[in-house]
Amino acid sequence: LISSLTISLPDKKASGGKEDAMAGKRRVLIVGGTGTIGSELTRILRADRDGLDIVAAARSDASRRTLEAAGFATVAMDLDDHRSLPAALEGVDTVFTLKDYSIAFLIHAKRLIDAAEQAGVRHYIDVSSMAPRHLPYAPMGWNRLVDAYLAASGMGFTILHPNLFMDNILRFIDRDNGVIRHLIGDFPAGWIAAKDIARVAAAAIRDPGRFRGQTIALATDRRSF
Repeated sequence: LISSLTISLPDKKASGGKEDAMAGKRRVLIVGGTGTIGSELTRILRADRDGLDIVAAARSDASRRTLEAAGFATVAMDLDDHRSLPAALEGVDTVFTLKDYSIAFLIHAKRLIDAAEQAGVRHYIDVSSMAPRHLPYAPMGWNRLVDAYLAASGMGFTILHPNLFMDNILRFIDRDNGVIRHLIGDFPAGWIAAKDIARVAAAAIRDPGRFRGQTIALATDRRSF
């Protein structure tokens, strides 16, 4: 669905500076705000900026420009450089994070969880994945390890378990003959739209106490192609 929207650049009040601290707003850090789920989440959270001090992590100038054009203040963060984390996490109450699908995310996730705990973050929301424990697909196993490490931390947490994204179905069309191809073959899987994952994440950001300590299964209706 395509809808019209009005984009405004961040003003001083939205910049996450002294004004927000004095107003007592709860500070929320979004990590991965330019991805498929992250961009849906920032779109949803535009309406919450009056009540929450929302900032987004930016690794590059390109991501910073994208996030600021959407109306969000940014902080510099590079998960390949642990030295960038303390400043980005200063004063943060709630972290929302996505991970890339490479072995590097084991290092990145541990690094961010450790830094968030040390910074006094009270609630950490992580997008993981739903899969049988022994599924021989490496990223699912990596997510299980991160889930366990987060649960063992001293922070409140919410772990989201989606399965496959509906948004990806049309990306695998063979446009010469109209056939949709996917890597799972005839395997039945749970499907969910990225915007619906973002809606659950937004609910956990708005009311962390309601979702604290929960691992939430999303897209539990399993269907084959």
